[in-house]
Amino acid sequence: MKIIEKTTFSHMKTSTFLLTLLISATSILAQTNYQKYDVLIRQADSLYQVKDHMNSALAFSDAFNTPDAKITMNHRYNAACSWALANVPDSAFYHLNYVATKMNYTDYGHIKGDPDLKSLHSDKRWQSVIGLVKANKDIAYSNIDFITINGFKVEVLTSAMENNQAGKPAVVFENGMASGFGSW
Repeated sequence: MKIIEKTTFSHMKTSTFLLTLLISATSILAQTNYQKYDVLIRQADSLYQVKDHMNSALAFSDAFNTPDAKITMNHRYNAACSWALANVPDSAFYHLNYVATKMNYTDYGHIKGDPDLKSLHSDKRWQSVIGLVKANKDIAYSNIDFITINGFKVEVLTSAMENNQAGKPAVVFENGMASGFGSW
């Protein structure tokens, strides 16, 4: 009876050790993948800064293909800019369509005036992307109003005022830098 108990305990000990080792290895691998993603994004940004747009775009692609990549809207948008500047419009439009349709990109003013995307303006797909972003903005900021203060037209967004209670404060954000609501 004691021999069986020792063998069972030994198997449990070995199984626990192997399970702990597996969990640790998975955790280390996931952390390494995220670090690899972060390094590639920084590399892509650095290459963009020195105007090596093709290698910047390729570094973004490598980053996006790492396992467990945490791809943000800004990273996708920046990849589109790099591809546009590298004169690869198909890849640029792929990323722009992605941010517009899957990430609900709303910064209409920015995308419309971004000089990095100027090479795409004559492409027939440009109006479609711009239309998607405008529709996203219109939905997201459907309650934007314009008021005039001291002769200046000011954009005002009110939200959740229907839930406001007497005696409870309202939160007001003011931006003096002429940025859109996406900055908030």
